[in-house]
Amino acid sequence: MGMIKEWAVSLCGCAVCCSLIGMLLPQGSIQKLFKLLTTVVILSCIVSPLMNLKLKLPDTDFDESYAEIEEYTLQAEEAAHEIAVEAVQAQVKKIISERLGKIHVVPENVQVNVHNDDEDNISYIEAVIELNEKDASFKQEIQSLIHSELGIECSFE
Repeated sequence: MGMIKEWAVSLCGCAVCCSLIGMLLPQGSIQKLFKLLTTVVILSCIVSPLMNLKLKLPDTDFDESYAEIEEYTLQAEEAAHEIAVEAVQAQVKKIISERLGKIHVVPENVQVNVHNDDEDNISYIEAVIELNEKDASFKQEIQSLIHSELGIECSFE
């Protein structure tokens, strides 16, 4: 509160001094120049407390924030990889079922296994197909069809 009082007193004192000096000056161009200077001085008195303000930013631990960002990034990458693998598995399963349908084979179950290399890239895909007894005689034909059209090795249960 003391700072505000000091600021108000200095502002009033400056205004009074400028007014008294302005009354003593003769009419003309000097008085116009003095009015401009008076305006600048009073404005600087008004703004001067803002110059003394010290803005204090909250302390932040950037290393901790960076570690959190890294953790979230890894989690997002893992989630994206899982989604991609699931999408590949679903698409391959659908394509295999469609190809087998063309030769009138209805599999009991199709399981698609996606294998990753050291860098989490998909290295190869294999399919495990479960056939009923009626379609079991088509194993060689199914293997060659899947391998030639999709480039996927398949085995049977």
